[in-house]
Amino acid sequence: MHLNIPMYLKGDFVKGTAEKPTQATIAALDEMAEDQLPANWEGLPYQVTLKIEGDEWTWTPNTTAMRCLIGTFGRESDNWKGKQIFLWTVEQNVRGQTKRVIYAKPAPQ
Repeated sequence: MHLNIPMYLKGDFVKGTAEKPTQATIAALDEMAEDQLPANWEGLPYQVTLKIEGDEWTWTPNTTAMRCLIGTFGRESDNWKGKQIFLWTVEQNVRGQTKRVIYAKPAPQ
C-alpha cells in the first residue's frame, strides 16, 4: 500500500522563477467546504492537487493564478485534469510580511 501524506505547496518549496518556472500537472481541482477553511480565510475556496517531479502537492491558488488558469482552461474543473502549468514565486509584502507568493500560468499543451 502506498501511503500519501498531504504536502501543502508553499512558496518556499517552489524552485521556479519567472524566467525558468517549475512545471506541474494538475491532478484534481476541489472546492473546500466552509468548515474546512482556516479561521479568517480571505482566499478562494479551491484546492488544486499538483504532481511535481513525481510528488503530489496540495496548492491553494490565489485569485491572480485562478484568473489566469480559468482564462485558458475554462470554468469547468473537469477540463483541468492532466493540464500542465508553470509555477514560480515572487517575494511580496503580504499583510505586512515579506512572503514568497506562488504564481501560475498554463504551459503550452
